Amino acid sequence: MRNALFAAAAFAALSMIACSEDTTALAVASFAITADTAVVVGGTTQIIPVEKDQNGGVADDMTILYASSDTTIATISTTGLVTGVGPGVATISATVESHTATTTIHVIPAPPPTADTTTTPPADSSATTSRSEKAEAVHVVLRPGNPLFLS
Repeated sequence: MRNALFAAAAFAALSMIACSEDTTALAVASFAITADTAVVVGGTTQIIPVEKDQNGGVADDMTILYASSDTTIATISTTGLVTGVGPGVATISATVESHTATTTIHVIPAPPPTADTTTTPPADSSATTSRSEKAEAVHVVLRPGNPLFLS
């Protein structure tokens, strides 16, 4: 009986010690965001938030509110994904607790389409006209990144 009382008392003491640990989340002491600063129209970039507590540890699971200074240039989702909408410059802000961080996003126009050309002979190649008189059909395929030159 005496051993059972001793074991119960020891268990109770250990339980109180275990429960007395401070499990309160530490407040955010610093907050910053990073991202690519340029994105093409229609492209995306992800905001990376870094929240630190007063001990220098990472403060996870914080609610971050995002905003764009101009949604005709760049929009931002609730998860921090920036989408280029139109050419220009927009400021993205992120707020956690009382801390706000900003970054400037430059949205650049998408590159102009390019062309690959192939020559297709006319359907009636049995005509008796000379080569210089034959009409040729040109098939054009536009591709981003290459200029189109016609002569």
